[in-house]
Amino acid sequence: MDKLTAAQVFVDVAYSGSFTATADRLEMSRPMVTRHIESAEAWLNTRLLHRTTRKVTLTTAGEACLPEIEQWLEQANRLVEQTKSQQQLSGKIRVATSMSLGFAQLAPIFTRFMKRHPNVQIDIDLEDSTTDPRLAHFNPRF
Repeated sequence: MDKLTAAQVFVDVAYSGSFTATADRLEMSRPMVTRHIESAEAWLNTRLLHRTTRKVTLTTAGEACLPEIEQWLEQANRLVEQTKSQQQLSGKIRVATSMSLGFAQLAPIFTRFMKRHPNVQIDIDLEDSTTDPRLAHFNPRF
């Protein structure tokens, strides 16, 4: 089972004191919340929560683990954000195509693409004459 998700479920249950509230908030079933808590307890090799029919509270080990798990989740979130920013596309794309294909098919696609990837520059050469793409790099217009 995914340790990050189990950690997020544990933190949510620790603050809400309810498996049902956590299930609703995280949009998962109550049995799935239970499985994630059991998974977290298994990989930490300790009981994290006291469960009764009326309430859920942290064990001593759960209290000790909560700040560490929260810090771990923050680090994981920072890492995800850093890798997202590093994976942004950048550079230049050169395309040579006919005017009809360029306007009818590629223009809407390139518009959406450029909105998602603002660091990419697209250079489009629209012509109604045939061009050998192997020779396009010799074209002074590029």
